[in-house]
Parts: sequence; structure tokens; C-alpha cells
Amino acid sequence: SIQDPLNDTPYLSRLPPSEWVQDPLLLVATPGRSMKIHRIRRVIDPSYFESPDPLHSETIQKSFMRDDCCNNQSIQLPINNGKEPPLHAHVIDFESNLFAGTALFRIRDTKDWNSIQSMAPTTNDANSMTSQDYFSKYNRKFQMVIRGKFKPDVVMVDCMAGLLLDQHLVTSKKRKVNFPDGLPCEPVTNANIDTKNKSKRSRRLKIGKSPNDDSLPPKWALRAAVKAAAVFSPRMDADLESSNPRIISPLCATAQTISVLREASGEGASRRLDETLVEPSPHDDASLVHDLNMLPTKKLDGSSTDCVQQRKRASDAACDARVQSLAKNPCQGSQMSPCFDPKAEYTFEFLQHLIDYNDLSLDLGKVLGKVRVGGALRGQPIRYVAGVKQRNRKATAELCSMNMYDMDCIWSFDLWHKSLVI
Repeated sequence: SIQDPLNDTPYLSRLPPSEWVQDPLLLVATPGRSMKIHRIRRVIDPSYFESPDPLHSETIQKSFMRDDCCNNQSIQLPINNGKEPPLHAHVIDFESNLFAGTALFRIRDTKDWNSIQSMAPTTNDANSMTSQDYFSKYNRKFQMVIRGKFKPDVVMVDCMAGLLLDQHLVTSKKRKVNFPDGLPCEPVTNANIDTKNKSKRSRRLKIGKSPNDDSLPPKWALRAAVKAAAVFSPRMDADLESSNPRIISPLCATAQTISVLREASGEGASRRLDETLVEPSPHDDASLVHDLNMLPTKKLDGSSTDCVQQRKRASDAACDARVQSLAKNPCQGSQMSPCFDPKAEYTFEFLQHLIDYNDLSLDLGKVLGKVRVGGALRGQPIRYVAGVKQRNRKATAELCSMNMYDMDCIWSFDLWHKSLVI
């Protein structure tokens, strides 16, 4: 079996930070999760699934792997910074046991991947470049877009996506502090705390630092992150204080945008991965609501936000129906639930604005400020995962110990920061 990345010394030693192309960040496929990288390319270039050229894959391995590396997990994967001209953002063609497709990552202020000469645009390409900045238009720090096809029939409501770690997080032992009403915090239990000391501690926590250890976040910061995430996904399974920290939600509800290109629709190609993605109307054939099909489609005002909420309500209804169906007949529960169509192409977009990846800090707004979280990770990466809950798991208290190996992998990527390994 594959060692846990936290203890997999050979895995880390293959790519020391001195060789990271986008220092201080490194993006790789999660080891031991059936992830195979086929091609790194620009959006304008043909995908591996359109033209599976083995020579191209060999070129990638020579360019982005050490000579002594022998597995796909050692390939450095591109992170875009949002300033790439149209058609020149870099994407990753990958495949797992359940899914085959393409991924695009954007992180604000990341080092430019085009600085790698072997992947830089040609002179003719440069003529088409225009000045742009994706992140200047949005209040976000991260974007991940996944597009592809499911290989077998997969029950939609069994699919989960989010962050899933292998080891518990370390927090600081700061004393509890009162904050203004409405802020996620823990109340002070000692009513006799000196007012002057309390004020000093409040100012210190507002900038996310402790005089003794500024790399460990307090527990209230982790709970604040969970509460902020829960606003967008009420069915979220989140616990950052357990032995297997996680923030995961049903895939069909947690993605900010989902669209479907059906084989029989004949409506042409989807939007490019580097373009602005928009949630289709539930009345549109590209909407996932047609597949979930658990709530009657109501008349909408046509806004993208309303379309997203309609899809999330449909996902919630499908989850409820799935639980009821399994309770009545565990053997036939899957037959009553909608599945992803292997002939259709699905696009999932994920966004977040809380984590600044360049210094591994949690941005909790102007009042609480930024809180460093790097030390809490204990040398493990931030893992972006989607998977299918294994059918032999009970949807009850067992979730409290859920880990990577309780799900069959759809996709899984590890994002490392230099501070985690040095």
C-alpha cells in the first residue's frame, strides 16, 4: 500500500523546494489514489483525449520530473495566476478509475508558469496576447475547474467534494476572548479577566498572531472557517478538530457552477475552461437539475445565483430521497437515485476567498484579520478531493472518522507550500 504523504519521505525528496517551478507552491496529483497525469498543455492545444500522443507525455516527464522519478505523482502541475492571455492558461489532462478529464487551477499572485521556457508561447502566439487579470474582477483567491466524463455509472448524491486531510490539525493554546456579537468565537469563561489584558489579546488575535507562536491558529479560527463554509453548503460535513480534518459536501451542491454537455443535445462545444463560467437555467438542457429531477422547476428570475440555488435545492431533495430509499431497501437504493451519464461531459467550478495560499493564512475579514494556518497542517498538503462514498459505509456516526480511503477517488490534487516541508 502507498504510505501516507505525511510520512512518505521518498515522495517528498523527489521534488525538493529548490526544484519547485512555482515556489513557494507545488501542485501534484495525490499519490496512491489512481490519479494518472496524461498531459500538461495550454487551453488552445489539443487534449490527450482528442489526440493521445505518447511522445507528448514523455516530453512532460522530462521537463517536470527528476530523472530518478518513476511515478505520475512526481509531475509538477501548473497553477495559473489569472494574468494569462486568452487560450494560454495551462490545464491538466488526467484520469482516475472513475473519471477522465481536464483540470484548470488559478491562484491569486502565483508565480507565472509561462516562465518555463519549454512551455512559453511562441512569437506568433505572443501577438494575440492582451492584458488581463482574472482576479481583478472577483473577490476570490482560488479557482478550480474540472471538466470530463465519468467512466462508470456513479450515483450523484454519493459523490462528495472538498478538503480532506490525513492528520489532525495543531492549534495554539491561546486563552479565549470575547468578540463583538455575531462573530464566530468562543466566550470568555473567566469573568475576572483584566480588561487591559483582554484588550491586548483582542488586538493580537485580530491580526492572527501570538507573541509565542504565529504559525498555529487558535481553535476559534478553525471554527470560524467552518461556519463561513457552512453558509454556502448547509449539508456540509465539516470538522477541523477531528483526527481526519475535513470540509466536504455533496458534489452536486458544493460546486459554484455545474453544466452538462449531453451527447444527444447537438448544441456544440462547451465554453473554454479559461472563460467565465455561468450556471445554466434549470430550463436549459445543460442544467444538472434535469438529472437530479427531484423538485418541480419553478419560474425563475433568470439570474445565475437563482439558478445555482435551484440546483442546490434539487441536490438536497435527491440526497433526502436517497437516504429514504436506502432505509427502505438497501439493496436497490442505487437504482432509485440519479447517476452521472458516462456519455455526457460535466463541468464543475469551485471557488474560494478565505485562504491566501502564498503565505498559508486564513482571511477572516477586517475585524479578525488574517490567521496563519501553516503550522496547523503538520507537514501535510492541502488536498482538493472528490470521491464516491463507499457503499459499505453507514451514513451515520461513522462520518466522524472519515478519511481518504473511505472514498473511491474521482479526482485528488495536493497543494504543497514550501513552509510545510522545510
